[in-house]
Amino acid sequence: MAGSDRSPERFALALDQLMTDPKLRGLREALLAQYRTDPPSVFGDQFASAVDEVTRLADVGIAAGIYDSRSADLDAPEWVRLGALSALTTWWAGEGSTCVHSPHRSRPEPVFAAAWKPGLVTCVRCVDLFKVAENSVPDRTCDGCGRVVAGVAEGEPMYSNAMRLAALVWQFGVCDGCRFWTPGADR
Repeated sequence: MAGSDRSPERFALALDQLMTDPKLRGLREALLAQYRTDPPSVFGDQFASAVDEVTRLADVGIAAGIYDSRSADLDAPEWVRLGALSALTTWWAGEGSTCVHSPHRSRPEPVFAAAWKPGLVTCVRCVDLFKVAENSVPDRTCDGCGRVVAGVAEGEPMYSNAMRLAALVWQFGVCDGCRFWTPGADR
């Protein structure tokens, strides 16, 4: 299905345009208004709860120092937005891999994905699947530019952050040159 007009990648691009194109602001606001005024369904209630839980988990991650700061999601660079949207739409389409608990869009719950493990979506219980060995090359590789930094001890840290997108937390790490937010702004 890759390359077709119905591919998850094309859908991610269309969603990104809807989220960021100023010319589509009216459509975006109409869709949000429709979402807010429709009577809630069981699925809608579960989805809203999952979105609320993602916000809570991100705040806990910031407080614990797991994530550096809350980024302005729509102001994030294109590679961040498209990475998150691609993870979400690929999972939504039933493509890619999941943890053993098989999170599925029909059972809304918070889910996690990461730039350094594309194609994998996990539930909260399996977020450890994204861990990499401390100070290893993967741990020191910028998800923005691909540069391998020297590490914290050498004065070249990586900055961990996450973008919340609906019920998805998309994690990424960047070098100082790719950091687009003020470190620790939300602590």
